[in-house]
Amino acid sequence: MALELTQEQKDAGWLSGTLEEFLTLIIDHRGKTPKKLGGDWSESGHRVISAINMKNSRVDGNDHHYVDDEIFAKWMKIPVAVGDVFLTSEAPMGAVAYISDHEATDWVVGQRIFALRADEKQLHGRYLYYLLQTNNMKEQLESRSSGTTVMGIKQAELRKVELILQPVEEQKRIAEILGSVDDKIEANSRLLDSLSELAIAEVERLELFSEEPNSVLGDLITFSPKVPKPDSDTYQFIDMSVLPTTGPITGAISHKENWTGSKFEEGDTLFSRITPCLENGKTAIAMGLGDKPGIGSTEFIVMRALEAGKELLPYGIARNERFREIAIQKMTGTSGRQRVKWQDLASTPVNATRVSGFQLGKAEFELMRSFREENILLASIRNLLIRHLIG
Repeated sequence: MALELTQEQKDAGWLSGTLEEFLTLIIDHRGKTPKKLGGDWSESGHRVISAINMKNSRVDGNDHHYVDDEIFAKWMKIPVAVGDVFLTSEAPMGAVAYISDHEATDWVVGQRIFALRADEKQLHGRYLYYLLQTNNMKEQLESRSSGTTVMGIKQAELRKVELILQPVEEQKRIAEILGSVDDKIEANSRLLDSLSELAIAEVERLELFSEEPNSVLGDLITFSPKVPKPDSDTYQFIDMSVLPTTGPITGAISHKENWTGSKFEEGDTLFSRITPCLENGKTAIAMGLGDKPGIGSTEFIVMRALEAGKELLPYGIARNERFREIAIQKMTGTSGRQRVKWQDLASTPVNATRVSGFQLGKAEFELMRSFREENILLASIRNLLIRHLIG
């Protein structure tokens, strides 16, 4: 039974029904893998999007799997289209992303993701994206989910989710307002990524890890610097799970009651030292801490520039391909739990004379931080508007 409309809503042209009634397509590839389609993963080709790529209401830039043209044709008999909405079915359930870029039409919908295509005569695709972020929709998804250790929603239950929709022209107006905020967040995120890539490119250009070393990395960077314990009952905490595999920005900062783990301050680089996180590229810059230090996973190596004006040097090095190869080669321990020691990284030979050519510093770091802070504010404004405009 669909949700009841008020007489005023009926007179204004509102609609009610189940999600199934307002969609033309649900793409659901639960259980599908390349091997089941007669092939295997490839090193390049068509990007496979899974739940792990869904972060902060967008598909992030972290690449994990690809398939070739042959597997893509078998897997995606109906390709993704601009205007589709991605919704994760589990781990986590209910994360969403809106497909606004034609690049996505080349993507593969992986496991634990639904791609929803709205009937545009009744439901605007971007409005659906915002609708799924309302408390009512989240509660419905949770109430229809099942599972023991991991909660998830099946397609049959997803189809039964009940909607109340404003007239489609009003949906478009609301989506345009909210979309303008998200577009600014996306633009800032792209600029953050560009600054990140610039720091990486600078280190690559300098060829610090050349065949003509004259120093060691510990002469350029402080590893695991001393951080005084703040006078507080709780401490800012960054977990391994929120470290990105690309880009400098972590997920949400939480809090912890004990002063244990790695210690760092605003601007320090956090580098994962354990397999498979190191190989996957988990690295970030600590931002959002303010003037108080933070703690993190014991599996972080903390890196800090020794020289003022070289604040982004540790980050550029941490994401440098050659440096990461060296770090992986220096890992020790049992299979599946191998780690690299910061002392071994500090003794890595480098050509220190070339560091003077590193062009990025405090100004670029402050720019990164301002983009991050603006995105947090914009996301808060967007969420308030969703509650006000949709419910």
